[in-house]
Amino acid sequence: MVPTCQLQCSLSHDKDEPLVMQDSRFQNMHRPAHVTARIKEQQRMASAGVRGRQPDKALLGFYASMEHLCSVAGPLLNHINLSAIITATAQLWTSAQAKSSFKPGGNSAAFELFCSILLQLEPMLPDVGAREASNILWSSAKLGLSPDASVPGVTDALAAKVLQLTKAAARRQPSAQSCANSLWALASLGHEPADRGLVDAVCNHFVMLIRHHHARQRPTSQEVSNMMWALGELNHARPDGAASVILEWFTGLCKLPGQKPNAQELSNTLFACAVLRLQVKEHVSTALVGGLLSLDRASNYNQAYCNAAWSLAVSGMLSSEIFHALLERLRLLPLVEPAHDALPRQHLFQLYQALDSLQPLPSVAAQQMQDMLGNLGQRPLPHPQQDAHSSVSRRLGLALKQLGLAFTPDVPLSGYWANAVLQPRDGVTDPIVLATESLHCFRNKDDRCVRERLLCISLLVFHLWMQLPLMYAIILGYAHSSCLLQQSKLV
Repeated sequence: MVPTCQLQCSLSHDKDEPLVMQDSRFQNMHRPAHVTARIKEQQRMASAGVRGRQPDKALLGFYASMEHLCSVAGPLLNHINLSAIITATAQLWTSAQAKSSFKPGGNSAAFELFCSILLQLEPMLPDVGAREASNILWSSAKLGLSPDASVPGVTDALAAKVLQLTKAAARRQPSAQSCANSLWALASLGHEPADRGLVDAVCNHFVMLIRHHHARQRPTSQEVSNMMWALGELNHARPDGAASVILEWFTGLCKLPGQKPNAQELSNTLFACAVLRLQVKEHVSTALVGGLLSLDRASNYNQAYCNAAWSLAVSGMLSSEIFHALLERLRLLPLVEPAHDALPRQHLFQLYQALDSLQPLPSVAAQQMQDMLGNLGQRPLPHPQQDAHSSVSRRLGLALKQLGLAFTPDVPLSGYWANAVLQPRDGVTDPIVLATESLHCFRNKDDRCVRERLLCISLLVFHLWMQLPLMYAIILGYAHSSCLLQQSKLV
C-alpha cells in the first residue's frame, strides 16, 4: 500500500491531473454521510487523473487516499461507505485500463485495498442491501479479484444476500441492474453459485421487473444483454420460459429510439441464445440481426459481426444472405500485409465454422463467400489435442472397438479436433463425428443428429470395460450423453 506520507506526491503536478485532497480535508467528518461525500469527491478528482497522461499514478493516489480515509474515519465507516470505496476503485480501474499497462496483482495496492475493505465489511454483511452486494460482486469481476481470495465464502454470502432480497419488501428488492450485475459478476468470475436456486430466483425477479407498471423499473438493453450473457456463461437455461420473456422485451427495445441495443449487446444476446440452445422465434432473430446490420458500417464492430455469425450458425438461424451481409461489413477492414490476417484467429474460427454450417451451397455462392473469407484470413489450423482429450479419445476408441464399429481417432476437422469419426459401412453415408462439447464445434441440427442412445451405449461399454460398478457405469454413461454427435465432411 502507498504510505500516507506520499499522498501529496502520488500524482504528477500537471494541471490536467489534480492532486488528491490534502490530509486536513479528511478531518471534519462527523457522520457516515460525510465519509461518503469525501469518497465521491476523491473519486471525482481521481477520475480526471486517470483520463490524463499518468493513469497509474492517479490510481495509486486514490488507493492511498482511501487507506488514509479509513484510518481517520474509523467508527464512522459503515457498509455503504465500504461498498462505495470498492465500487469507485473498480470504476476508476476500468477507466484507466484502456490507457495503462498497470494491472492489479497479488501484491498490488489495489489488491491490498480490496482485501482490507472486504475484511472490514465482513461483519456488516447482514446489513448489506441488494445494490451494495451486486456492486461489490461487479467490482470484483471488473478488477479480476475474487472476493474469496481475501474472505473465503464471501462471494456466496453476497449472492445469498441478493437471493434473500428478491423475497423481501418491494423497497428492498434488487433492481434490474442489481440482478444483471450479480449474475454477470458470478459468470465473469467463473463462480458457480452454491445455491442454484439463486439463478432461478433472480431470473424470475428480472421477468417481474420487465412487467412492472413503472417504466423506470424495467430493464435496459444493457441489463438484458448482461443477464442473457451470464445465463449463457453459467449454462443455465430457465425451463419455464423466462428467457423467452426476456428476449421478447429485448426485441421491443430494438424498436425504441434512444434505447436500441449496441453491437456488443446484440452480439452477446445472440451468443447466449446459441450456448443455451434456445428456440428463438423468427421475429426475435430478425430483430436482433436487423439491429446489428443497421449499425454504422464504418464503425469497428468486427468482433460483434463474427460472434453473431457463429451464434446464428449454432442456433440454426444463419442464412447465406445474412452471412454475406456480415462479410460485407468485414470487407471494410483496412488492407493488411499479405502475410498477416485481417482478423484474429478466434474470429476466423467463427467465420469458417459459420460457412461450414451453410453447406452445401450453390457453387457460385460458395466460391464467392469463400473468396471473401480468404481475403480476411486463411482457415486456422486446429490446436493439437491436449493430453486430457487424447486420453478421452483412447478410452472412447476402446469402447467403440468393443462395439465392433470402424472409426478413425483424433481427426482434425474445420477448426477443432474430433475424438473419433465413425466410418459408414455403405461407403456413401456421411461419417459420424464424436467430439466432446466445446464452443469450437457445433451440435447437429435435429434432422441430422444421430440419437444419443448410440453414444450412451458406447460410453456404457467403456465404463464397464474400466471395471466400474454397473450402476455407476450407467449413471456416467447418461451423464456423458451431452457429448456432440455431428455429421461432417472431413477437411
